[in-house]
Amino acid sequence: MTSQTQNLSSLEHYDISKKLSSSKYSVYQGYNEKLDQQVALKFFDFHAITDKNYRNEISILSQLNHPNIIKLIENVDETSVTLERQQKQSSYIAFEFAENGDLFEIISKYGAMSEILCRTLFRQLVDAIEHMHSNGVAHLDLKLENLLFDKDFNLKVTDFDLSQPLDSTTLIARGTAGYRAPEIKKGLCCDLKAADVYSLGVVLFILFNGSPPYAEINRGFGLDFDGLYKLLMRNNNKFWALHSNYKGNLDFYSEDFKQLINCMLLEEPRSRLTLEEIKNTKWYQGPVLDQEAYDAEIKKYTSTQK
Repeated sequence: MTSQTQNLSSLEHYDISKKLSSSKYSVYQGYNEKLDQQVALKFFDFHAITDKNYRNEISILSQLNHPNIIKLIENVDETSVTLERQQKQSSYIAFEFAENGDLFEIISKYGAMSEILCRTLFRQLVDAIEHMHSNGVAHLDLKLENLLFDKDFNLKVTDFDLSQPLDSTTLIARGTAGYRAPEIKKGLCCDLKAADVYSLGVVLFILFNGSPPYAEINRGFGLDFDGLYKLLMRNNNKFWALHSNYKGNLDFYSEDFKQLINCMLLEEPRSRLTLEEIKNTKWYQGPVLDQEAYDAEIKKYTSTQK
């Protein structure tokens, strides 16, 4: 990683090709001529000195090195950049490029995944989160949009601007509605590992189901959990019966899968499974795809739109 201040009015050694995202920060695809590789460039509108998210993402990623976590290539502080014919002061971070997009786009286009494909990807994700936790970091914004596929469809966790050290005593953000643990929503989180486990459970459910387990809806006084969430917490059998009816198959969800999701999405953080306990569950220990079979399954999955 390098950090530097310089005049990059045309981003000198980058050839910017297209805009990838502009939800919170503008992200562009670019080609780094020096490294001879495609990159993703994330721009922060405020000066690096005052943008806490910029500094936080650099600090967190510099501690991590894992094949399923996006790699930081370089960051540039407070430079004058010209993008889309507009010049402004900005800071940016260059990451490795994940050319097959994010899992939100993938699921939206191709629908739910097979159980064995879900399990194979979920193991990659658990391994990445375990690496973060072992390095004292919680992600705290795990969602489909922050899970990318590289050119070989390897999973890459990204977006660490809201991540925090595990020993943090104050939350800097409230996560993303529909994915966040209930204690994150309330701003009362004391176990950041457990909060990540909760979001992992939501992600796994969506991968296999094709849609979320429940929603947070606007009731006029702010976001609140819907009826499905309340069934999940208070009438678990009815929750699964309703989702099975939506699928038109009462046996769609195996008992092992339901048990795993139930124990990851418990309302009480201290009662949720730990990552180590997740790895010892029957569902997690089920069959996975080797590289050749994975390549074939991904090709099959992405060949038919829903």
